[in-house]
Amino acid sequence: TMAAYFGYGAMTDADVIAAVIGRMPEGEPATLPGMALCIQSLEQIPAAAQEILRKKWPADFRSYSAVSMPSSTLSGVVWTVTDEERAVILDWELVEYGWYEEASVAVVKKDGTETSASTEIMKGTQPYSLAPNSELYPALLNPKNLILHIAEEVRKSS
Repeated sequence: TMAAYFGYGAMTDADVIAAVIGRMPEGEPATLPGMALCIQSLEQIPAAAQEILRKKWPADFRSYSAVSMPSSTLSGVVWTVTDEERAVILDWELVEYGWYEEASVAVVKKDGTETSASTEIMKGTQPYSLAPNSELYPALLNPKNLILHIAEEVRKSS
């Protein structure tokens, strides 16, 4: 079956999601009301996830996360993925290591219609710095060639 997945940050980049799941999915811009974008450095990420990240990423690695903030709206892309691809994304996002948790959300597509989707949000209380703008932000915090390389590597080894 197909599932709607709301990607933000690097997961708005078509090349990145294709590297993570192994194909180019259909996607369209969407927003997620009530969520704000934040940035975490390696030191701010839970220990179990941090340990895995440190094996592949440089010390200046940074990542976006989403936190609840009623006055904010997070921009992203709603992708149509298979259930198997959704599981691959959850692995990529290190959900089982306590960094993120999967959330069912209502996103608003460009035409104003609402649709339900799943995404990852920050699990529990973790340190972070708020990103400058949850609606207009650079998709990538790390070098694109490095992200694509690691995504391919991770997908092929899983």
